[in-house]
Amino acid sequence: MQKIFRDPHKMLVRLVGLNVAFDVFSIPIWVILPYTRSSFSSLTLNVDTTIQVIDAAIAAAVFTVALFGILSKRKWGSYVAIAATVAQRVVGVYMFNVNVGMIIEFAWSSLIIFFALKELQRLRSCVLPAPPQT
Repeated sequence: MQKIFRDPHKMLVRLVGLNVAFDVFSIPIWVILPYTRSSFSSLTLNVDTTIQVIDAAIAAAVFTVALFGILSKRKWGSYVAIAATVAQRVVGVYMFNVNVGMIIEFAWSSLIIFFALKELQRLRSCVLPAPPQT
């Protein structure tokens, strides 16, 4: 367990990368779902699946930007990851009916926020010295 906390950068990259993958993977699922005989979408969604597809595409794009910033070891990458995670959970409350899956989403979001904050702490401690004044 301690190995997980040793490198917050690596863990944050993994979590945000997986978040991008999950959002991209969810797009075809939301496109196909209305054409199935399942009542799953009507039980879980408060909005049309088209809106859910747009939300997933926007989330994937924003998390991709965050991933680029994190890989570049920029502070703004962690800030974008935190903001996108919070925004995704807030929007999710309005888009989905309350369900057990929200507990998993909350835990996932908490992990992203935790490791983003750890990464920000690490980046602050690695501040470059000021250039010499002439």
